[in-house]
Formats: sequence, C-alpha cells, structure tokens
Amino acid sequence: MKNILYLLLATTLLSSCEKVITVQLQEGEAQLVVDAFLNNDTLPQTIKLRTTQPYFDNSPAPAVTGATVTLETTIPAFPPYTTIETQRTLIFTDPNNTGDYTWKPDASNILTSRLTLPFLLHKLIIKTQGEQYEAYSFSDDVLKIDSLWSKEAKNDSTGAMRYKLDMKARDLSGRPNFTWFKTYRNGKLIGIPKNIVTCYDAAFGPGTDGSLVIPPIIDALSPENFYKGDVITVEAHAIDQFGYVFFNLALAQINNTGLFASPTTNTPSNVVNVTHKGSKEPRYKALGCFSVAVVTRKTITVK
Repeated sequence: MKNILYLLLATTLLSSCEKVITVQLQEGEAQLVVDAFLNNDTLPQTIKLRTTQPYFDNSPAPAVTGATVTLETTIPAFPPYTTIETQRTLIFTDPNNTGDYTWKPDASNILTSRLTLPFLLHKLIIKTQGEQYEAYSFSDDVLKIDSLWSKEAKNDSTGAMRYKLDMKARDLSGRPNFTWFKTYRNGKLIGIPKNIVTCYDAAFGPGTDGSLVIPPIIDALSPENFYKGDVITVEAHAIDQFGYVFFNLALAQINNTGLFASPTTNTPSNVVNVTHKGSKEPRYKALGCFSVAVVTRKTITVK
C-alpha cells in the first residue's frame, strides 16, 4: 500500500512539472527548389520550380512563376569527339502559372538518343527574379532488363498467393554506370520516397562492372506484395553520378530518425546561382537536382 502511495505521489509531482514551450524559429531566406528529373521518353517532360517555406508550414510549397527555363543539349568536346555539335535548345513553358514548366516532345524529337551516342551534355538555365541559375547533367546509355518475372512469396491471411519480382539485368561494362529503378503497379508508381532503389554498376559501388544486378537491389523492386492479375512495370533510368549521390543523401535524410538521429540538413544541389556564384547568402542558393536519364522498361502481368 505504501508503495502505491509513493507511486501516486511521484506521478503527481512529475505531471505538475510539465510546461508547454512554444519554440519561436526565425524564418530563413526563401530559396529556389528545382525538381528537374528528365528522360528521353516521348512523354511530356516537366521541371518543377518552388521556393522553400518555414519548417512548420505544411501548406504546399509556393510555385515560382514567370521564370524562363531552357535546356541546351550538346555533344561534349572530349574523345572520341573533337568538336562540339551545334547546341540544341529546348524551351520549357508554364502557361497555367503553376510552377510546372513543360516541354512536349514527339517520337522523332526525343531529349536524348542512346542509339548513336554514348554521352550527351545537358545544361539547364533558369532565369527568375533577376537571378540566373544553371546546372549540368550527362546522359549515358542504360542497362538492358533482359527478363522480368514474378515468383511466389507466400499466402496472405485470406489464402491468396502473394508474389515478388525477379529480374535479370546486366551492368554495362567499361565505365561506371548509375541506375535508378522505379516500379509501377497497375500504372501507379510505388516505393517512393522511402524505397528509392539505385545501383552503382551492378551493386553499391565499384568492383561489379559488367556483372548481373545483385539480389538485394532486385528484392527492393518489390516494396509491397503483388497478386495475380497485377500489371507490373520496372523502369531503369541511367542517371549520372550526381543524381546517384543526391538520391542516396536524400534517402539518408528521409530515414534519419530515432533518438540518435543527426540534425537535418539540406541535401547538396547541382543547381548554381551564376549571378551570385560563390555567395554564402541563402537567398542566392538553390536546392534540388537536375538530372537527364536514358530510360528503358519491361512490363509483365502476374500469373
């Protein structure tokens, strides 16, 4: 009985010490955020421009409208090329003032060509509010998904059979390659953002050049179970090295939780303010990533 009284007294004392503290955070300078993941598909390509907002503000990020957004594509001047091809300029427009700048290709006018050239250099130019931002990306050839099939996992609580994906794909030999895999179920992208699947060559770093993609990466293509009749598509995007590093740093931030988590920081960007290049003022910096990828895909129906 005495122990119970002590427990009640301790609980009362501890609860009486609770105090609600309102943390006042100083709002930082708004920064440009660039979401520019493009590829050589014939679908419309979109570059999203937003600005940052206060930490506790959960409303949609403000759109950046009225910007001039262009993309220049050239053949870089390094072996086996001796001259730079006349650059090709694409203009991205935002007619609805949503901050989503779009360019619509057609089948004969795709962004990159993996059929004739191993490398293309892409330069993104953004002009907004008197500032000019630039970023660069290389597009390279993409590995081939030789085969994709479903394999039985186990029955669920209703007795229905669940399935996972298996895949055979080989890294391109001769140079480092970086791949971003995306899985779609019945036309809907799955596995984002906590399950970003990337590989360096056929694994997680050098030493697997020209090898088959390893099982841990293949297993990650099935972040959820599939059932008979599901139409599953796996895309392989040949991103450049910065895109690979950006994804892995962003993933580390997403999964940075728990008692011993590190302080949250902005993921480094390859978008640079060239009007005030090198300035340490936050308002002159940009966030986000620019990447141009060659993409291939394979689709199956789970049977």
